[in-house]
Amino acid sequence: MPTTIQPDYMVFPGEILAEHLEARGFSQKEFATRVHLSEKHLSHIITGKKSITAESAVKFEMVLGVPAKFWMDLESQHKLDTLRLEGHADMAEAVEWAKRFPLKDMIAMKWIPALSSWEAKADALLRFFSVSSPKAWETQFGEILGQCRRTASKTPNIESLSAWVQRLENQARNASMPEYSARKLSSQIPAIKKCLASPSSGYQEHLRQILSEAGVYLAFEDHLPKTFINGVTTWISGRPAVQMSHRYPFSDIFTFSIFHELAHVILHQDKAHRFIDLTEYSQDPLEEEANSWAADQLIPSKAWRTFSSRVTISIAEVSRLASEAGVHPGVVVGRLAFERKIGWNDRLCRLRVKIPAA
Repeated sequence: MPTTIQPDYMVFPGEILAEHLEARGFSQKEFATRVHLSEKHLSHIITGKKSITAESAVKFEMVLGVPAKFWMDLESQHKLDTLRLEGHADMAEAVEWAKRFPLKDMIAMKWIPALSSWEAKADALLRFFSVSSPKAWETQFGEILGQCRRTASKTPNIESLSAWVQRLENQARNASMPEYSARKLSSQIPAIKKCLASPSSGYQEHLRQILSEAGVYLAFEDHLPKTFINGVTTWISGRPAVQMSHRYPFSDIFTFSIFHELAHVILHQDKAHRFIDLTEYSQDPLEEEANSWAADQLIPSKAWRTFSSRVTISIAEVSRLASEAGVHPGVVVGRLAFERKIGWNDRLCRLRVKIPAA
């Protein structure tokens, strides 16, 4: 990440000009005559009241032998320093803003560099979010807090949640992959189910490759404190990007969560800029539609109605339906428990296993 030197004072280009005049023995009056400027105008340049124009820079080069580019660079640097000094007064606000974020976690995950001063940390955080001020961050992510307040019993920490979402957007923006194809993604559903039905070492990379072929970026990131996040789906320059947290790594929850996000990709591209899915899915119609799509893709509705209507269900019957649907048996058991057809402590729930984190 680039390091920016913050000035705490400014040198006017005119001060440098005055030093050159003194070194050559020119009075302001004599030099003004040589460069065909009024003495008043030259005085204003020296005191910083007026800028050095390109025309003046060329004249200074002819008389002093100092390249015009040198004078223009001085002027440009002076303008940058002026802006930074003006912005320095806002740094105290940015530091207080930065203190609200889980910076230790973000540094540990190498999202931002480890820096000593709070000013440097605030600057790194602004750059991470690609914003110029905390107010710009609020404008960009304010909608997230409103969405979460409407959809979850637990209100997540907006700073942690926004950082987790931004991580996806930063990574996806730099990813190289084919154009998104909804048809290709739909055709990959069996391969995705197969990968999740018996996840082995390296399954995450396998999933990334399958989705990449359809133009979908997939990432896995540890969740940050108080995010309560399962996954997020967004679009970067028209290309879908999905990130999963692995917060609840049981086969049924993790598999369903991925398919829920894929539902947003396939069904809802023009419905919203971003879908943030917390531990509890909301009653929003789009979320309900994503839930229905995910459930049907994992276990066809007709097969599920027949199976779940039985009075008693054995492990063998669960395994048989899982094999026919192409899912892990834990997905079948998890749905039974979610629909309250069995308890979460039922003997069948032994079939729910944890999917490895990598």
